[in-house]
Amino acid sequence: MSRKKVTLGSPVAVGGLDGNCFPGNRREDLETRPAGRNEYYKLELSRPGKPERNTQRGMWRLTGFYGYPEGARRRDSWNFIRRLAQDSHLPWCIIGDFNDILSVNEKKGRNERPNWLIDGFRKAIIDAGLSDVHMEGYPFTWFKSLGTPRAVEEKLDRALANGSWFQMFPYAKVENLVAPASDHYPILLDRDPAVRSCRPQRKFKFENAWCLESGLDDVVYHC
Repeated sequence: MSRKKVTLGSPVAVGGLDGNCFPGNRREDLETRPAGRNEYYKLELSRPGKPERNTQRGMWRLTGFYGYPEGARRRDSWNFIRRLAQDSHLPWCIIGDFNDILSVNEKKGRNERPNWLIDGFRKAIIDAGLSDVHMEGYPFTWFKSLGTPRAVEEKLDRALANGSWFQMFPYAKVENLVAPASDHYPILLDRDPAVRSCRPQRKFKFENAWCLESGLDDVVYHC
């Protein structure tokens, strides 16, 4: 386990199999708990200026998750989510590629997903006290063989959270960025969209005097 002071922006971005938190402009305490395996990565964060003992507006937990793609091992993923839910009483959000869908409407093309897979994943989510974070944009996050008769699309990537996390971030949403660098579209977890939209936008002003600075070319080149 390691504990670091890092800078995170309001959005937390996750793309495909390997989810990442991309730097932004908000300082938060970050405690990383690597799992030692590829299935999940756990972070504990605290809001700036909030005491850690105050779990209502202080610390919260973020888990990056990758579910087993094999149907025979899907139950292992579901049970693992249940165990993760018991690890902590903090507000919790889990995000990533679950390799599962919650309804038949989350798949398009080819054969329908078996009901036992959909029902099993849904029951695991209920048992863990989680609900879907609303996603905006294109409804599917994974694709295969687009432009062919065998094309298929599914919503395999998502964010789920427990009730106390939704109380902490009531306006949170997920955005599908639809940037096909792989067969998974990146998704963006935006915790405080309402707060950020109310912030005044700073106007950029270029000063002609900067052209006289000897190091200007190097600064621009390395931006």
